[in-house]
Amino acid sequence: MPKERTTVSVEDSTLNEAREAGLNISNITEKALQEAMTDKDYYFINSNRDTFSDDDTVGTEVYEHGVTVTYGPPRFGEKLEGIEPGDVIFHWVDGQGVRAEGRVTGYWDGAEVNNDERVYSGHREYHLPTRWLVVLDEDDAVTSSELDEIAGRTHPRGTRQKINDEKYNVKRLQEVIRGRAVDF
Repeated sequence: MPKERTTVSVEDSTLNEAREAGLNISNITEKALQEAMTDKDYYFINSNRDTFSDDDTVGTEVYEHGVTVTYGPPRFGEKLEGIEPGDVIFHWVDGQGVRAEGRVTGYWDGAEVNNDERVYSGHREYHLPTRWLVVLDEDDAVTSSELDEIAGRTHPRGTRQKINDEKYNVKRLQEVIRGRAVDF
């Protein structure tokens, strides 16, 4: 698809930092425009890390599998119902904060995942296809206190929470997450 040249005004310091970081300004601008034109809903999904007995499990393994995961009885799978392709997931990891932003790429199929397809062993799992756009290191996670400053709440309640920009300052949360990302 052919591209057209355009002019965008950006503060000098921001532009210089972006260039020094080696960011592709055209690609970032194009992605931002595409997202701005897409009608979507936003959700916090809790990793429920504290439900795992394995201390090595951090709740972030889902990123490499390209899914959002819920665990437990079927009612937790049903938490994925109604989330649609194009919707945005903010992934909360207990004890760390918001670690990732992703875009949903498919629908929940209504079924528990087979043992060989599970991300974690020993738990009933339900998957929602997700393209993880930004994944932050643990040290860069948006902490509970930072989330309180941005969105007026310290952490998501429950497995799934639908949020909106008016009440939760979603755009600012995205700016913070993307600002901390190395390769966004």
